Amino acid sequence: MSDLTKSIAIPNAELVDRRRLIAHERAFAGLITAGLVFLAIALVTKAVFGPNEGSLAASVGAALFVISSIAMCALAIVHALRVQRWIVENNVADASFRGMMIISMLFAAGAISTGILFWLF
Repeated sequence: MSDLTKSIAIPNAELVDRRRLIAHERAFAGLITAGLVFLAIALVTKAVFGPNEGSLAASVGAALFVISSIAMCALAIVHALRVQRWIVENNVADASFRGMMIISMLFAAGAISTGILFWLF
């Protein structure tokens, strides 16, 4: 078997780790994106059904989307912790665990404050 065939048939361990790391980061970005979409739907729900048209129903509907957004943030935090454990076990560098946690925590704080603002106004 030639060297070219061997390199194609058996991927380098570093390349596999890099691909898996990129997949983890892509999954984290997907969770954050889904949470932001839920938050945007909550804002639109509250804006469309203003104070005149069923304020309680609009607030409850918006609150459900805010809760969904917070749940997505919690999933992102759990995912970041799982990725960090995988990084430590496999000695893979280049992942920004601190960055993922900061993004998740800021996102959670924003979603919670949005929910509080919905109920106050």
